Amino acid sequence: MPKLKALNISVNADLVVFDKDGTLIDFHTLWGPRVERAIDATCASLGWNQSLTNKLTTALGYDPQTAQVVSQGPLATAPIRSIPWDMFTQLLPDLNHQGFRLPSQRAMIERRPRPLCVN
Repeated sequence: MPKLKALNISVNADLVVFDKDGTLIDFHTLWGPRVERAIDATCASLGWNQSLTNKLTTALGYDPQTAQVVSQGPLATAPIRSIPWDMFTQLLPDLNHQGFRLPSQRAMIERRPRPLCVN
């Protein structure tokens, strides 16, 4: 029988169900707090002002007022690996205007928070 392993817990698994559309688990309740923590940590570590933080939040497709991921935004639709580059290219004009130059922008991509996943 296959085993499912998460953190230090290992269980026998006959079936694994993926629920991306929120049929079984409320997507927004699960991911909303994680998205907010990732945005806050990223912006704090880069010393971004509130304007850039707001632009990142919008570019990602997250609405902090409702604490929900926008249904057609990158967080809901884009492959996880493409999100950092997509955000970089969308925010590049604002980053340049704020005085970020290429080395800082490259560091931004390299220092991005890693995706949250269970192995």
